[in-house]
Amino acid sequence: MSRFRALGRRGPRHEPERDASAYLSRDLRRGDRERFEQHLLQCEQCWSEVRAARVGRPLAEQAREVAPSSLRESVRASVQAEEIPPQRRRKLLVPALAVMLAGVLALGAFAEVVRAHQPKPIAAALAAFRSNRVPAAAPHRPAPDLSAVGLRLLDSGSESVGGLPVDLFAYEAGATGNRVFLFMGDRPFPEARGATERAGSTHPWDALDGGVSLKCAESPVSYLLMGADPALLAGAEQALREHQAGSA
Repeated sequence: MSRFRALGRRGPRHEPERDASAYLSRDLRRGDRERFEQHLLQCEQCWSEVRAARVGRPLAEQAREVAPSSLRESVRASVQAEEIPPQRRRKLLVPALAVMLAGVLALGAFAEVVRAHQPKPIAAALAAFRSNRVPAAAPHRPAPDLSAVGLRLLDSGSESVGGLPVDLFAYEAGATGNRVFLFMGDRPFPEARGATERAGSTHPWDALDGGVSLKCAESPVSYLLMGADPALLAGAEQALREHQAGSA
């Protein structure tokens, strides 16, 4: 039985706090979600719970996805409802816009959860990139030449990231100033949460974490690349593979 079958003219039989939580955490089935979105336009209790759950959380800029189409349709229908008196139309439009914002914030919250639960080596590597921190200890291997894609070496070092010993090489693109961090180790890196696996026998994968792109593979050496420019990162990976092939 649908959780929201009883939401109708006879009065809602529901629990606003529970239902709002399920909606924001995207635990509802598609049909239930659409029914709850319609219900939000009429139920002040449920809307208050949705709004309260989002107040004070600076997640709007982290949401990279477009709000669900059902929310956009709710707003569009409210705007185009010419037969509805202006005062009533405003009452419908404001909650609909607010629901759309809540959906965007929910996506941002989900991204925040993914970041908070990255494997320790990935989380530590991301922290190093975001703080632009390179360890002082000398690396154990020479820095790969990535000049073919306009990257020049800025600094290098070695340390343990989340218990995984690595050499770290920091590069900069001369034309744009974009940074690329290259982590190299003797042991494979764990796969990041939300990663997309690529074809190949070297277990390559891509991931995105708060605007930082990640590329990883286990051959010709175990490596993890990070940068804000996906195209530059792809070029760096190709240059790294060519450098390693030439050194073999």
